Amino acid sequence: MEFVSKGDRSFLVRDVRSVALNPEQPGTADVSLFSRRVDIPGQIVNGPGEFEVRDVLIATLEHGGALAHAFDIDGINVFFVDGPAPALSEAVLQAIGRVSVLIVHVDETRAARQLVDDLLPRTVIAYGPAAADLCASLGARDPEPQARVVWNPAGAVSKAVMLQSGPRKRTGRARRAA
Repeated sequence: MEFVSKGDRSFLVRDVRSVALNPEQPGTADVSLFSRRVDIPGQIVNGPGEFEVRDVLIATLEHGGALAHAFDIDGINVFFVDGPAPALSEAVLQAIGRVSVLIVHVDETRAARQLVDDLLPRTVIAYGPAAADLCASLGARDPEPQARVVWNPAGAVSKAVMLQSGPRKRTGRARRAA
């Protein structure tokens, strides 16, 4: 499974199926999910509830005006939280189920760490201003933002990585003068 930063708060999760999180262009993946309610014709997930879209199971909850999404993509349960980490009730934790990968925006380390402690995900993918602090608190040494993370469920043990959340830098080779 691959997690790709598309800049700012936009990500693509892909395996056999793909889920775009806050995409600039809806329709670029099998399923598009947004952190805020959007007025896009045909957008199915636009508020809290349980959904199934193109064989992707989705449980969406609202917290502080934002939407958080737990989705099962090809047997892997991913939970995406953009914005302040919500405090989750026992009923919500049970509805979300066992989380394999938590993608979390980190403004404040303590709330994000509490979310990690509540969910006990196998892997945490953090982004945002305090992502490095969360990764360090989870044992990651010198975390560096990455544009792409490849995740193998067979080899994944509890770990923390950072994805870029700002504009992506161009890394092309310099062209030689003729």
